[in-house]
Amino acid sequence: MQTAPHFKCLLTTIESDSHTWNLVYLQRFIHEHGGLAKILGCCVSPGETVDAIKGFRPDLVVVSSVNGHGFHQGRELIANAVQALGAYRPVFVVGGKLTTVEEDNKWIRVDLQEAGYDRVFVGKSAIDDFTLFLQEFRQQAVASG
Repeated sequence: MQTAPHFKCLLTTIESDSHTWNLVYLQRFIHEHGGLAKILGCCVSPGETVDAIKGFRPDLVVVSSVNGHGFHQGRELIANAVQALGAYRPVFVVGGKLTTVEEDNKWIRVDLQEAGYDRVFVGKSAIDDFTLFLQEFRQQAVASG
């Protein structure tokens, strides 16, 4: 018997990223970790993401990038979201192939977290780190409600 989801998640990508397989994978992965995940699709503008957040009101927003442009366009997305959402602030995470250079540089994580992301998942440990994050996120969602 399946239980009701413990949290709502919005899955999105950046404007130039036309990949969707990563979003489908993440949707299943999040579902297995107790979340209800809605996919926005590929090539999503920051404005479309913000509008979807306002309408869906997720607890978590996951920005996934496969094409190597997630760093710059992800910064634009979070800047738009922070400005447009006001007091309502879901948890924002970003991950995948964010640059066309080495993914495990600390500056990538630091810069994106300073821009407004709560967590950044890159490099060889990204999936393991995201798994632990989802386990903790679900536990917090269960405890709060």
